Amino acid sequence: MPSAQVLRSLLSPKSVAVVGASDSRFTFSGAPLHNLSVHGFTGSVYPVNPKRDEIGGQECYPSVLDIPEAVETAVITVPAAAVVDVLEQCERRGVLSATVVSAGFGEDGAGPDGQVRQRRLDEWLSGSRLRVLGPNTAGLINLLDDYVPRAAANHLEGSRLRAGSVALFTQSGACSNIVFNRAQANGVGIGVMAATGGECDITVWDLVEHSLHDERVSVVMVVIEALGDPQRIRKVAALAHSLRKPVVLLKLGSSPLGSEVVMTHSGSIAGDEQVARAAFEQWGIVQVDDFDALWQVARLFEAWGAPTGPTGRLGVFAFSGGEAALIADHASDTSLSLPAVSEAFDQNIREVLGFAKAANPFDATGELVGRPEKLVPVLNSFLDDNELTEVLVATPVYRAEAAERVLPQLETLFRDRGDSGPRVAFSMWPAGPLTELQAELLSATGCPVLPDSTRAVHAIDRYSGWLSGLDKPRAAPETAASLSATVPAPRLGATYAEVRDCLRELGMPFAPGGHTTSADEAVAMAREIGFPVVMKGDVSSTMHKAKAGLVAVGVATEDAVRARYSELAALAAAHGGQGVVVEAMVSASLQCFVGARRDPDFGTTLIFGLGGSAAEFLDDTALLVVDEEADVGELLLGTRVGSFIQEEYPKVAMSLTEMLAATAAWFTAEPAVEDVDLNPVMVDVTSGTVTCVDGRVLVREA
Repeated sequence: MPSAQVLRSLLSPKSVAVVGASDSRFTFSGAPLHNLSVHGFTGSVYPVNPKRDEIGGQECYPSVLDIPEAVETAVITVPAAAVVDVLEQCERRGVLSATVVSAGFGEDGAGPDGQVRQRRLDEWLSGSRLRVLGPNTAGLINLLDDYVPRAAANHLEGSRLRAGSVALFTQSGACSNIVFNRAQANGVGIGVMAATGGECDITVWDLVEHSLHDERVSVVMVVIEALGDPQRIRKVAALAHSLRKPVVLLKLGSSPLGSEVVMTHSGSIAGDEQVARAAFEQWGIVQVDDFDALWQVARLFEAWGAPTGPTGRLGVFAFSGGEAALIADHASDTSLSLPAVSEAFDQNIREVLGFAKAANPFDATGELVGRPEKLVPVLNSFLDDNELTEVLVATPVYRAEAAERVLPQLETLFRDRGDSGPRVAFSMWPAGPLTELQAELLSATGCPVLPDSTRAVHAIDRYSGWLSGLDKPRAAPETAASLSATVPAPRLGATYAEVRDCLRELGMPFAPGGHTTSADEAVAMAREIGFPVVMKGDVSSTMHKAKAGLVAVGVATEDAVRARYSELAALAAAHGGQGVVVEAMVSASLQCFVGARRDPDFGTTLIFGLGGSAAEFLDDTALLVVDEEADVGELLLGTRVGSFIQEEYPKVAMSLTEMLAATAAWFTAEPAVEDVDLNPVMVDVTSGTVTCVDGRVLVREA
């Protein structure tokens, strides 16, 4: 990892060389000099171009080696073929870091020559002490230190930028530009931004870690495409947790599977992207799904600060009954609650307003447009007389005349209130020039202003969920490690009967039954178990037996057992198996799924949810990445079915938790096991019993 000194030289140096510099502000080679000038950089700037004596009145040097003073960092814009030669000169001159703007390395469009250049760059870096941002990056913006060497001019003018406490780091330069400009245009103070481009050396997570140590930064936004090292991410997330600084993440695209595996249920449910999302949630990283959600959530953290107390009790103050209903609909899809209003607020509304009804969401009606003097007392009562932690004031479309008549008093109101009462955000519906004054007047309050009230609700949900997720108990479960160590993994290609015996030894509660290779023995087993029974052709455990016609349910007589045995044994033999498994019929109130997958990046991943033959199609599963802080008990609460069982049938919840804990310990002890499925797990809430009626285990080749 790059040292703090190196990253300081990259992000806030006292001197910089621009290699390949030109005087055209709209080119990659000319933009760095222009941006350094217009944004007021007070350090030393050294243009380097052997074809020029001066650029913009500044002396131009033939090479980095000709610069007379020490240089901390360099911005390199020369053609790709010359980059390594320039880096060698920089290292000889004592430069600590460099931003390589040049493209033409490992990108898909660079072709074979680009791959050769990439290998040369990697080889050179492996033996160098100089550290590199890029290649193929527009670079960075550091408004906190007036250092803007960015090799592009497509960002807002300096007079419209705010150097706030938000940092933004991305892999894609285009993505950084979209988020930076959208955020700044909506009042988010991004103080530091950088794009890592090809990431041959310095990574997004190096920059995130460095910025977390900066006391001027309170929240970090991250956009990634390639995952990188999960353990590195986990370390950075732990640092953010300890410093109580939120990291808001947008992950673009989905990762391919690390290797081809048999598509068991757990493989279907726990895809790479789902596992990454589960890991990020466990580690306290706030996840969003688009560019605007990224800066909207960050704006709440910037304006409100990281929460230290209760959150999630939302009050909605609207000027439209229809919009109030729309907000309530969206709030119902979140973890936010909309508490009922107090008697004091109800009394105030009956005294002040003629047509409004006290409620949450509250529709203030058009009376406040016609009688704007009533807005402040009514809003103050809503804020002070109700037990709320966050309040969204959803304003309609105000043309300039209406905005000027109603909204100026809000600036005084919130200046006088200071930090007292709940956290407040405004929403509005931008309509071009029609609402420009409205946006200006709402921003003057100092409260965050978000376009679109429904998106504002989801941003508040992400804000309030950060603290609850961060402070969950992290006690590791008892994982029956001593038991798991005595149960070896089944052989490669093991049959259902072998897997069943292995999992039963591990403690999984399978239905009574066993394996047989004769019809007479099958009849004897059925008689002992009790009719009716289930019969299964014994084939590889990873085969979907029901789809292959290898399962007979409700076999109720001895003659039926003999007939089914002949059919199933022959079919099993055709699929490379032998014999039949006879099991008791099990009824259940619920069918659940318990499984695990060994993810190539994150390791053991447990899965729980609503089960049955359609498990991977039902939207009620939760994942847990197993590490020393993982709490298996939390996995049940991540699903609707698990929450129901925990609330109503805690004995059943304990049995399921024990199954998950034993599976986690077994995976740790047996690295050859790739996937395991217990589906369905039959839950009888009347008796409080849990019974496995099918199991699959995938073992990888040695």
